[in-house]
Amino acid sequence: TPDMTFKFAVVAAAKLPSLKEYTDPKAKPARIHVDEKHTWDVRARVLSAFSKPSPKLEENLNACLRQLNELAALKVEVERLRATPYDDTNKEHEATLDQVWAALEPGRKRTGGRISADWKDIGFTGNDPGTDFRGAGYLSLLSLHHVANVHTQDLRRHVASYKGNELKYWPPATTSINATRWLLEMLERGELDLALHQRGSDMETIHEVHRALLRRFALTWDRAPPPTIMGFGLVQRVMMHETRKMGVSTLMDADDRLEEIQRAALLVQ
Repeated sequence: TPDMTFKFAVVAAAKLPSLKEYTDPKAKPARIHVDEKHTWDVRARVLSAFSKPSPKLEENLNACLRQLNELAALKVEVERLRATPYDDTNKEHEATLDQVWAALEPGRKRTGGRISADWKDIGFTGNDPGTDFRGAGYLSLLSLHHVANVHTQDLRRHVASYKGNELKYWPPATTSINATRWLLEMLERGELDLALHQRGSDMETIHEVHRALLRRFALTWDRAPPPTIMGFGLVQRVMMHETRKMGVSTLMDADDRLEEIQRAALLVQ
């Protein structure tokens, strides 16, 4: 099957060139992009394991190697976005941030404009939210923007729970940024590879994995709420342990089912 051929190709490849090799500015230019020679080497190694490889096997293998190349290219793009710092002089960055606010606080104007204590109401740490994106860069803003604008009602509910309860509830915006860091760690370790193969090696899937991690964190918190925000780290460790145990593909399937249940509940209301 294509899934089995994909797994076999990964094993035969031993590993794709590491993320560092793809993004190292000192690397040869050909390594900055997908290494086509590596792809053909893998293809030859897989086919050599069969005395008479069938046309179907070759077709599946070619499709899987294309997916492996797409995955490698996606990792390059993710790293580029992570390494892009938030820039308050960049109109696109500022517009993306404003759209997060508009989605979570519709119709509300911030007191003071761009630099405002009101940002704390949706879970940023200070008056200038741009400083919170250090570490995960523009990628973390894009993922926050996705969940705020695609899964709006869910994130608004957490914002409402956070307001006035800051010492006992998790901050939505900064937790979303943390979820981007969790995702990056799992991507680097190869823990997202199969889910990306199954759902598509593109930024839309990356943002949906981020959203699933954020929702899993919320469910873990609600299952046994810590007495104060100081329990954040423990909830995170429990959530990540459970996520790794079940696998990201299973996590995404469970998230899809929960999304369907919530949509059905809204229709009944």
